[in-house]
Amino acid sequence: LVDPDNTLLKIIEIVISYPLWLYQLENDSNAVVRIAAATEMSKYGTQKDAETLGKVMLKDKFWGVQAEIATLLGQMRNQTALEYLIKGLSLKHPAARRAAVAALGEFKDPKIIKEIKPLLDDKNSYLVPAEVCRTLGKTKDLSIEPLLNSMLKRDSWLDAIRAAALDGLAQLRGKEAIELLKKYSEYGNEERPRFVAIRNLAALGKGRKDILDTLIGLTEDKFTLVQIAAAEALGDLK
Repeated sequence: LVDPDNTLLKIIEIVISYPLWLYQLENDSNAVVRIAAATEMSKYGTQKDAETLGKVMLKDKFWGVQAEIATLLGQMRNQTALEYLIKGLSLKHPAARRAAVAALGEFKDPKIIKEIKPLLDDKNSYLVPAEVCRTLGKTKDLSIEPLLNSMLKRDSWLDAIRAAALDGLAQLRGKEAIELLKKYSEYGNEERPRFVAIRNLAALGKGRKDILDTLIGLTEDKFTLVQIAAAEALGDLK
C-alpha cells in the first residue's frame, strides 16, 4: 500500500494482479483502500466481478463502502449487478440504500418498479424516497405518473421529496410535465423544486418559445440564485 490513509494530494496508478485487488477488497481494514480495490475490479465488468462486488457490498461493515460499490455496480449494468442492487435495497444504512436505488436508475428498466416502490415509505430517511422518485422517472413507464404526482404532495426536509418527484416526472416526460415544471419554477415555491424545475425546463425546452419566455422571465426573479439558474438554463438551450 502506498499512502494507505490517503493523506497526500496525488495522482497515482497502482498496477497489481487481480488476486491482490480481491484480497485488498475483502480484507483491508481501511475503507478508502477497499473502495480503491472495488473501483479497479469493477473495470473488468464481467458477471463474476459483479458477483464479487455484490457480495462485499452486502457484508461490508461501513456504509460508505457499500454505497460506493452500489454506484460501481450501477455503472457495470449487467444482470448480476442488477440482482445484487435489488438485494442492496435492504441495506441497513439509509445512505447505502439510497445509493442502491440511484444505481438501479442506471438500468432504466421498468422491471425494477415493483422492487423500489416500497421504499417510498422508508421511515428512516427523506432521501431514500426522493431517490426512488428519480429512479422511477428514469424507467419511462408512464403508468407510474400518478404515483409521482402524489409524491408532489409530500412534505420533507428541504423539500427533497417534492423536488425529486418533480425530477422524476420531468424524466418520465408525460403530457403534463412541462406545465408542472413551469408551475414549480414560479416565485412562491420552495427553492429546491424551483431549481429542479428550471434545470429540466432547459432539458425539455429545445424549440419551444413558451419555455424560452419562461426562463427569460426568471432572470428577473426576486431571488438571485434563481436568476443565475435561469441564465445557466438559457445557456444550456443555446
